[in-house]
This record gives sequence, C-alpha cells and structure tokens, in this order.
Amino acid sequence: MVEFALVVPLFVFLLLGLIAFGLILALKQSVTQSAEEGARAAVGIFFVNGGPATVEDKEQAAYEGARQGLTWLGDKCCNHVGESASATSDPAAPLSISTDVIGCDGGTSGPGNECMRVRVDYPYKDAPLMPLPDGIPPFSFVVPDTLRSEAVVRVNS
Repeated sequence: MVEFALVVPLFVFLLLGLIAFGLILALKQSVTQSAEEGARAAVGIFFVNGGPATVEDKEQAAYEGARQGLTWLGDKCCNHVGESASATSDPAAPLSISTDVIGCDGGTSGPGNECMRVRVDYPYKDAPLMPLPDGIPPFSFVVPDTLRSEAVVRVNS
C-alpha cells in the first residue's frame, strides 16, 4: 500500500504531462499545416464569378483554406483578422487567422508582385486545450505562450 501511494501520484503526474505535451504538439502541427494550406488555397483561385479574382477573393480563399484544418478546435476556432473578414469568422475565438496580400519584394503589391501571407496565431497560455496547474516547473517550461505559423506564397494571376 505504501509503495502504491508513492508511485501512483508520480505516474499520474507523468501521464498528465504526456497528454498535455501531445495536445500542444498536435496543435502546433495543425497551426503550421493550416497556414500552408491557406496560402495554397489563395494560389488556386484565379477566377471568381467569370472574372479575375480580387484581393478580397484571394484573402477569403486563404482564410477558408486555413480554417478547414482547424475545425477540430470547435469554439476556439477561428477569428479572421484582415480587411475581408468573413461571415464564418468568430471574433470571440482565441485562434486568429490573418490573411493579406503583400508585395513579394517587400514593396507594394501590384500586378506581377503579389504574395499572399497567411498567419495563424493561437494564444495557448490564455486558452489552453488542457488546463494545467500554474507554477509547477515542468509544466511552466513546456507550455508555450503562443503558437504561431506563417506562410507566404506568390499569387500572381
């Protein structure tokens, strides 16, 4: 009984840490992949409604492409930050997807110089997937403040 009382709390603590780390790793993978998918979705849209795609159309396609990989987060997904915020955007959601067309060479965007930047931010410290006790050293070292990923791709049409 004494051995059991000494070993079980340590085992539960270790198990809790493994589950928390696994969730953080899965979220980081999803954030990275969603940023990349959003950027790819913007490349695929050249024409909308019989005419060339506008900047708003490209931003919307990028947002929808990024959002699809994050739907497993439920109500924590997704806030569209940008000039063309969509109807599927939830301003109260902690996860934000920022889409904007920028100049590929660092200057202003224009014909032949358009790149889509998709940035996905998740403030993990403010909205953890699995609440962990604060102040316990192993958890405070492992839990990130923010998970962030950015993808940039040329979208000339």
